[in-house]
Amino acid sequence: MYMSYHFLKINKMKHLGFDVYYKLPVNLEIQQATIFNDKYTYYYKTEGSDSMYVLGQFKTMGKVHCNSYHHDYDYDAYFFDTREIVTSKKSCIYCCVIPDSEENMIPIEDTTYDNYPVYYKNE
Repeated sequence: MYMSYHFLKINKMKHLGFDVYYKLPVNLEIQQATIFNDKYTYYYKTEGSDSMYVLGQFKTMGKVHCNSYHHDYDYDAYFFDTREIVTSKKSCIYCCVIPDSEENMIPIEDTTYDNYPVYYKNE
């Protein structure tokens, strides 16, 4: 079975002057979102429905303004490629990891970090 991974940078560590990373296996199944960054594709599941639509990648957190007759509020929101979702709808946001490429990643022999193999990126 093909495994997918993320390469996470180890801060304050270099090898031959290059940044150092450890290789962490990742789960490729769609799951409820708890982390919001550019390493995932996000989906929105409408309440009371089984259908999902693609939000794309996470861009930033910010405010959206609701300017209606009875309400004039700013709401915290997650901004994605296709739209924004107010944070109160967080339980409806799902994600799937985007695996990293091993291109230019060179293993450092006999070296581990938290029991994961260590690499440096030859750019």
